[in-house]
Amino acid sequence: MVDPSTIDWASVKPYQFDHFMVKLPHDKNPLGKVKYLFPNPHAVYVHDTPYQQWFNEPVRAASHGCIRLEDPFSLAKLIAEEQGVESLMDNVISARDLRESKTFHLKEPLPIHLVYWTAWADENGRINFRNDIYRRDARDTQSLSQLASL
Repeated sequence: MVDPSTIDWASVKPYQFDHFMVKLPHDKNPLGKVKYLFPNPHAVYVHDTPYQQWFNEPVRAASHGCIRLEDPFSLAKLIAEEQGVESLMDNVISARDLRESKTFHLKEPLPIHLVYWTAWADENGRINFRNDIYRRDARDTQSLSQLASL
């Protein structure tokens, strides 16, 4: 731990900083109390949010690209069950209650598949459409057209 008052902030250059900065988990942290890191080329991760009201909004594209979870501890429970490490949840809850930053590593790799859908059929067979906020549909349509012409 480094006391921030001992750093000459005027001399700090971006990407040449000798320290790793962490904002501790708490109620006002934009990442909430839980963050799930997993290797991917886009630096995307899954996290909690203190802004629970956003889950009631019809348009929730207020993110910097990561994925917010409405109930991050239910995911922790599923991961603990999948890993066969029930005690993991006790440790996660303990860290949450103590408000300490703690990293938990999985016993076995967990496959993660992220999908970006702008259209899908729900459980009632009704087709749903959403705006293509990342503008991927046109590119994907072009790629599919090229494949179809082969």
